[in-house]
Amino acid sequence: MILNDKPHILVVMEYEIFVTIAVILVGLAFGSFATAIIYRIPRGLGFVSGRSKCPKCSHPLEFTDLFPVFSWVFSFGKCRHCKSKIPLTYPAIETSVALAFFVIFMRYGIDELSILMMILTFVLVVLVAIDFEHYIIPDSINIFIVILGAAYLFLIEADVERFFVAPILSSGIGLFLRWLMSVWKNQEALGLGDIKFLAASGLFLEIDVIMTFFFIAGMLGIVTYFLWKVMGKGEKFPFGPALAFSLFICLIFPEVHYFWQEGIKTVILRHL
Repeated sequence: MILNDKPHILVVMEYEIFVTIAVILVGLAFGSFATAIIYRIPRGLGFVSGRSKCPKCSHPLEFTDLFPVFSWVFSFGKCRHCKSKIPLTYPAIETSVALAFFVIFMRYGIDELSILMMILTFVLVVLVAIDFEHYIIPDSINIFIVILGAAYLFLIEADVERFFVAPILSSGIGLFLRWLMSVWKNQEALGLGDIKFLAASGLFLEIDVIMTFFFIAGMLGIVTYFLWKVMGKGEKFPFGPALAFSLFICLIFPEVHYFWQEGIKTVILRHL
């Protein structure tokens, strides 16, 4: 079959390459926006009001300073005005969002659900960066995740109980762990921001996936704890990033749940 004087397979390949590049560029743009709101939210600044500035000299950024990753590379990682170093976290965040968008696209293509997952991932990256730096999960982020979660349930035409059961169960487990740690070690294991995030995350999770979600988050939390110790940052460490990564894994790589489920069955059968 010939289409536009080219074999059909070539037309399809060119289209897929074009869409892939577009997804990566959109991811980089969202990543750049993420770096802006990561700076603004904890400081009580508006999301879109005012021009972005150098955090050192407060000089407004020009158009050429706003190209994700490329501006950082071409300026050799320094502000063009005061020559102070621009942290590597800026291009790292931009690249992370673009990579996540690419992974979601490669796994699920482009439709309403995959676009919603991309937006959720963008929000999760913002959450991770803010919690790492400030040890908080702002209410505005949790509210936005709830809105996305409600949209997700409408898109998959979920039963009404999905809006309540999993969020109550996941946040209830979080409250129990918070209470248990306060009794056992007289310290907080989860902040209230984490509990609110657990409730919001429940909108995206099937009930039987919740234990997998907590297991992955626990493993990632242990890794974060030891990294915090190695870096000399003390006993207190942010648990929100572990929860966010776990939610991303459970949603984008659902087969992880089935591997975990089969592993548990194998262990049980061996001891019967």
